[in-house]
Amino acid sequence: MVKYHLNLVELIGTTFLNSGFLKEGKWLIWLFITISYTAPASHILGGDITMEYLGKPGYYRVGINFIFGAGYAPPKTVGISIYKKNTGGLVQNLTVDLAEIKPISLSYKDIPCIKSSGLNVDLIRYSRDIQFNPRNFTDANGYYIIYATANRTAVDNFKTAGNVGIVYRLDFPAMQQAGGIDFVNSSPQFTFTNTAYSCVGTPFSFNFDAFDKDGDELRYFLVAPLQSYLPNGGVFTNVEFMPGYTASNPIMGVPPLSIDQRTGKLTMKATQTGLFVFTVEVEEWRQGQRLGAIRRDFLVPVIDCRVDIPPPAAISYQNKTASEIDLCPGTSAVLSVDSNPNWAYQWKKDGVELSGSTSPRLTVNTTGVYSVTKRFAKKCGGDTTSIGVKVRSIPTPSVTIKAPKSPYCLGDTLTLEAAGIADFRYTWRRNGKLLNGITSSIIRCTENGLYKVEGGPITANCTGVDSLKILFNSQPKTSLTASAMSFCPRDSIMLTTVDSLDYQYSWMPAGGTINSNRLIVKSEGSYQVKVTNKAGCSTTSPPIYIRQLPLPVILFDSIRPVCTSETTPVLLIASPTGGLFGGTSVKGNTFNPQGIAAGKYPVTYTVKSQEGCTNQQTRWVSVLNGPSITLADTFKIKRGKAVQLMATTTDATKFSWTPRLYFTLDDFYDLQPSVQPTKSISYTLTAYNIEGCPSKAKTTVIVQESLYMADAFTPNGDNQNDNWEIRNSSIYPDCEVSIYNRWGQLIYQSTGYNIPWDGTFQQKKVPEGVYTYQIIPDKNDKPIIGTVLVLY
Repeated sequence: MVKYHLNLVELIGTTFLNSGFLKEGKWLIWLFITISYTAPASHILGGDITMEYLGKPGYYRVGINFIFGAGYAPPKTVGISIYKKNTGGLVQNLTVDLAEIKPISLSYKDIPCIKSSGLNVDLIRYSRDIQFNPRNFTDANGYYIIYATANRTAVDNFKTAGNVGIVYRLDFPAMQQAGGIDFVNSSPQFTFTNTAYSCVGTPFSFNFDAFDKDGDELRYFLVAPLQSYLPNGGVFTNVEFMPGYTASNPIMGVPPLSIDQRTGKLTMKATQTGLFVFTVEVEEWRQGQRLGAIRRDFLVPVIDCRVDIPPPAAISYQNKTASEIDLCPGTSAVLSVDSNPNWAYQWKKDGVELSGSTSPRLTVNTTGVYSVTKRFAKKCGGDTTSIGVKVRSIPTPSVTIKAPKSPYCLGDTLTLEAAGIADFRYTWRRNGKLLNGITSSIIRCTENGLYKVEGGPITANCTGVDSLKILFNSQPKTSLTASAMSFCPRDSIMLTTVDSLDYQYSWMPAGGTINSNRLIVKSEGSYQVKVTNKAGCSTTSPPIYIRQLPLPVILFDSIRPVCTSETTPVLLIASPTGGLFGGTSVKGNTFNPQGIAAGKYPVTYTVKSQEGCTNQQTRWVSVLNGPSITLADTFKIKRGKAVQLMATTTDATKFSWTPRLYFTLDDFYDLQPSVQPTKSISYTLTAYNIEGCPSKAKTTVIVQESLYMADAFTPNGDNQNDNWEIRNSSIYPDCEVSIYNRWGQLIYQSTGYNIPWDGTFQQKKVPEGVYTYQIIPDKNDKPIIGTVLVLY
């Protein structure tokens, strides 16, 4: 028999549990527990420090957790020390008080390989509420708390393990940050694990997780344990590992011991037996900054569980092998394995052993993945773990019957659907009678009745229930008639169906609900009417097709612009023949512009088809005036003189003068030609606009003879040469004649010379002599000035 003697804790010092401070190497107290095994085995033992913020600056609860052999009477206080991280300098010594002793049983009684009846340990907690001065803890590099003992249990992965001691460490940030801002933080805290041992060659895992009161991010690492030789300025060194072992490989294995940095789960498959210590450090991070860390040392025995391995157990639920189970609120499920005295069982949830759950049956009422580890009950051997059964929590199944929107009408086939989850099982009843053979979520019904469905998951033992009363209503009758089966465009016909105050009508394709049994149709198509009674049941009439007749196609030639001066009617051309032209100045098939003002006039052509449909097309004819002309009525010239005929126009493009006589340059196509007639003559100007419409204007050129005045006359009454003669004066009917005596006195004046001067002034004969005259032939002529001699 090979015996392993495990000294759980060996504590030697002058004031170990009274003060805990390391002073001058004097140690008075030592404590040990020895456990004997038939094969190498041990338990996880260790401890850690905690620091919890209590709601106001600098106020913390500082504690230490120990796992000791049961029955040990701990002292009332233990000591700890606080150091600066950047210098290792001592800041403060403290004591913490005994707060709790909690028995924990790590039982080996199911392992025949181990003859010990079991190992009981106590979880011993020390704590103290301390009001620190935050201004004494402002170093940005932070601080750490140390608890140290003199010796450590001899293990297989350390050199001189018995002499290196145990050190627990907690790192924490400054209590007061830059600017005097108080910083709130609690350290993480480890949860407790009751894992007892690991078997060589067997996959092994257990949780080594922690929780953080502040919700900070936690990161897990395997680190080297610290040793408790007297520190140099508060600086503790790492233990020395045996060859082949390191902080990240503290237990030989394939794979070796490793930790999930996010969850703290430890896994390994050890390759050799022995007692091994490892340390887990948990860092806390906030907004990308590392705040602090805690450490826990643990000892794990690795034993040889032999090569005899039992077959894995198969977990059953309701007498069937299970892989998934659904739990409804307030329900539980009983998992079971083979009840055989040759087997010992240990149930696990999510890979963690359930304390005291060692029977072949397990009642579960919470979610998780449940498995069972199976061992030999009466002989030494290995163990196996079953396939896990996933237990899910579901709400009480909700089953709702979905049906098409009511009403339901006779002749319809109604589809009812139980809305649940895809793998529900269903039973249906009508009026309480089971509808045999229907287990799906859908049924089709054509009869009145109360339909009820029960449904729930196949993996659960509860169901949801729903019911629905179905009533099928009668349908209305309908027909559809038309006033005619065809119509001309722009006309309409009437569709009629059954008339009832209880009906609503929906016409198709007119669309919409029209509360009338009549519909006026103005477009070709297939028409139906849907008649709905008060119950909501509908009947749709057979379709009736209404044809729209085509209009006759008219080809109507455009009409050229015409002038108001035209005398020939314009011929109107359109097809098909046999239609009627209409409009202003339209007669038969002609348009006559005579007698109408310039403007645009519509001309229509109307044709009626053999089917009676009338079509009409309109053309517009433009009636245009000639250009406007401005021309004087007369032009007066002296014989032998020329005159320019000054005509103006606004929109003429071509000109012509007639007669073509006396033009000085043959420019009778110009707007303003020059003429030199030898006698008075009338000219006509014809002007054409761009459309070719003419306008005419007439003027007369009057050729006037010169005036000849006698230079003397004898107004003596002998009827010979008694009046002053002005020859050709009749040509100038508006001429002005003025005569002055030698003193400039006006003695005669007339407009026109119809009554010649008889040599008198104020009815008296003027004296002989020379008299001055002034004659203005026309208003635009220069005055003619001369003298006349009066003789007797």
